Amino acid sequence: MATIAAPEHAQPQALTAAGWRALELFPTAVRGSAISLVFDVTRYVAAAGPLLAGWLIVNLGGVSAAASIIGLSYLLGLIVTPFAAPETKGRPLPA
Repeated sequence: MATIAAPEHAQPQALTAAGWRALELFPTAVRGSAISLVFDVTRYVAAAGPLLAGWLIVNLGGVSAAASIIGLSYLLGLIVTPFAAPETKGRPLPA
């Protein structure tokens, strides 16, 4: 219940796997702004999900077809992710 009642800004999103990955990609001088931009942009993109789901349900004639298409988007993400960013293992953080 504490998680539900806590305001959104109180939940440390930088501790997620994507947050740790993003820490390595940006130089120290812009790291805070860059990570903030990354998380904010993904929230705006995710906000379109329910609208897309509703549109797909109406235009494809049911929930099962819409769920299949949305599920394929996760599969596409799984395939694309390894190629989306450079490998940073063993490299020092940018200054």
